Amino acid sequence: MDASLNFPNDHPWQATFIGISIHLKHELHALKNVSATYKEHAPKKLTMEAKCMIFIISIFLILTAIGTTITLYDSYYKPNKKRRSSDGEINVKKHNHSHRGKTSNENSEVWLKNFKVFFNCFCIYTNGRKIFKTDSNEEDFLWIHGVKFCGTILTIIIHVSMAYMVSLRDFSGLKPWINYRFMAFFENGPHMNSFFFMLSGFLNGYFISRYHFQNGAIPWLSYYWKKFERTAPLYAMMLGFYAILFPYMGSGPVWPTYDTNPVCKEYWWWNLFFINNLQSSWSR
Repeated sequence: MDASLNFPNDHPWQATFIGISIHLKHELHALKNVSATYKEHAPKKLTMEAKCMIFIISIFLILTAIGTTITLYDSYYKPNKKRRSSDGEINVKKHNHSHRGKTSNENSEVWLKNFKVFFNCFCIYTNGRKIFKTDSNEEDFLWIHGVKFCGTILTIIIHVSMAYMVSLRDFSGLKPWINYRFMAFFENGPHMNSFFFMLSGFLNGYFISRYHFQNGAIPWLSYYWKKFERTAPLYAMMLGFYAILFPYMGSGPVWPTYDTNPVCKEYWWWNLFFINNLQSSWSR
């Protein structure tokens, strides 16, 4: 009897990572012994949750397109237009411009500025430039950016490799790879997560201490709220996509048959408040 049957099975095994890591290899091995051909099922109909999630994602995509278009227009098209106008290629009626300048009020200018600032939050160009920005203040640690980049790349590679490793039943084919030097990073993958926790704690401690010496009391409520509002929206979007839309992304004999991930549907608020690490591994 399979030892995995001793584990709790209140939910489908595809609903949690630990369930996938235990059952996937056995399910794939069992399919090798089945001679019957898999019968393709009809596409699942979208539930109301899936439709709402698609609508929310569409809204963000529209805002992203608008914000990126506005930024590109202000950065490239408008300066070129002014340059051509100053060279005499475009004749602009000064009377019309002066008339428009007189009729425009300060409220409309403020509204337009706030309008651009709002859409600039969704701009791919602006956010990409911030992510890949290498300029630092004198008090920042210049080596942090390189360490974080290398650590992030290694973490992504390790997690992607882990997703493939859980489907292997026989690891004998991996023996020739063990002698390679880069395999040390994969063998010590858990230490990479510990490194990120250590680095995050070090930076938080350093900058909080510096703020305390420079400004006195620390507004803890505001501090945690800024952390939450920066992280929670994207995290909720990714969680909603995985829990609601991921089951519609494929099909097959081992593909989940549920519409919405039952574990995420029951315990989603644990993730939203970042306390899901207090749960059992079978509930996250």
